[in-house]
Amino acid sequence: SAKTKTSQMSMLTRIFNCLASWWDHTGIMTERDIPIAPLLETVFCVLRNPASTPESTYEAATQWVLALLYQCRGYSGTSNGLLTWLQSHIYELIKVVQDCASAVASASGQAQQHEQLELYKDRCICLTQIFSSLIRTLRPSLVDQPEHPGSGGFGDLRMLDCLLVILDLSPPLGSRELAATTFHALHSLADDAIRHRSVIATLPSTPSGPDVSGSSPACSGAKPRPVVALVPYFTRVVVALTRFCPSTTADLESTDELRDFRDDVHDLMQDLLGLVGAETIFVE
Repeated sequence: SAKTKTSQMSMLTRIFNCLASWWDHTGIMTERDIPIAPLLETVFCVLRNPASTPESTYEAATQWVLALLYQCRGYSGTSNGLLTWLQSHIYELIKVVQDCASAVASASGQAQQHEQLELYKDRCICLTQIFSSLIRTLRPSLVDQPEHPGSGGFGDLRMLDCLLVILDLSPPLGSRELAATTFHALHSLADDAIRHRSVIATLPSTPSGPDVSGSSPACSGAKPRPVVALVPYFTRVVVALTRFCPSTTADLESTDELRDFRDDVHDLMQDLLGLVGAETIFVE
């Protein structure tokens, strides 16, 4: 609960570390071992309270959620309840990121802002890792059967808002370091989308094409078309990333870190532009 005493945090840290270790070793824990509602509620209570949680506890909680998401990729049928539960509670962490940004922005004085920034930056890196892992876990559904935002299904496009809230953060909390934490998930999603589009292109065309909404006339309003549904989100990713890549000569020559970041962005942009189209980006 939110009233957990500080003295109990070290115990929670050990519990979360043990649980993460057990789930990291396939076969030790299975979907039949999931009825652990009190612990699941506790771990998300910890994640929702970054200011009052020690760094070690927050990191341990993150690692257990990551281990659960990873194992959910191999579960079937009976595990869908767990994955759905995790998905809905991870959505709630979007507000935690926004609250972190507000806390940093409202800090009075440079010293206090620096202190707040160091605290919340580490917490937001943990949350970004969780967002990225959720997308990698549900990537097949997102690409093959995307669903309207808020549907709650495994293809729920709201998942992409989890990453976009990170990329849209303003400085000082918004940073290249934080943005780079999203790249693995975005690369994986773009690669799958490209492969999916290639497969679709080899299929024989149907007599009636999609309507203007992107849906087949036979099932208009049901679900967005694969890949097409992802394009607006990929466009927002490209626009957000351009903010982190200044083009002045002084900036370009400033640090190796910036040049490395620009190289990583360039690789990601190549995948995304192939899906979105350069003309769309120029319009944006």
